[in-house]
Amino acid sequence: MGLAMAQDNEVVQPNFIIDEEGRVFCTKHTLFNKVQDKTEEQLPPIFNLFAAPQPPPLTCKTCGYYFNDSCYFSATSITRIIYERDRGQITCDFCGDKITRVMSVFQKIYYENNFRVKMPLVCCGCFASLKNNDFVGQAKRNMLWWTLISAGSLIACFYYIAMLFVLVPWGAAAIIFGFCFWVYFSYNYIRKIYFTWKGKKRYEQLEAKLKT
Repeated sequence: MGLAMAQDNEVVQPNFIIDEEGRVFCTKHTLFNKVQDKTEEQLPPIFNLFAAPQPPPLTCKTCGYYFNDSCYFSATSITRIIYERDRGQITCDFCGDKITRVMSVFQKIYYENNFRVKMPLVCCGCFASLKNNDFVGQAKRNMLWWTLISAGSLIACFYYIAMLFVLVPWGAAAIIFGFCFWVYFSYNYIRKIYFTWKGKKRYEQLEAKLKT
């Protein structure tokens, strides 16, 4: 995930904070203070006649430094990372879920480039369980639940196939159709089980290193 960084000495260095829900924000965002302080009373009276408009999201694409290409991260690099995020190519290191908040990606890259800190890319759900010191327990519960769902869907699939095989003359086609349906339904759960298992192993290895 190498990025082309802006080289000018005048570039703005980001500063990241994490809220209680694990959401990453950059305090150098040009709208950071405006959005934080915005209230309904400060809006034009015409807007108060209807539902209050939502403040703009504090993402790179609403930041003035992105438009001026004066951020530590070049505009080209930001656009590419956002494109990869939108295509689901950036996932949580602990559960495999897609990362939706792109600011988490830039925080990881910035810390690794400037402080040599190897930090995992974590979604808000995993952040909550890590914060509560219950990541392993939550991972086990999730894997058990997803396994039960996948097993139940497999049983339902075979029952469906058996019924069609008996009731209709095109049994082979019924088997293929039923299997494809099960794969479509269960793929996401099987993927979650696999990546959560990998994330659990990774967490346990990191925890063991910290204790030594």
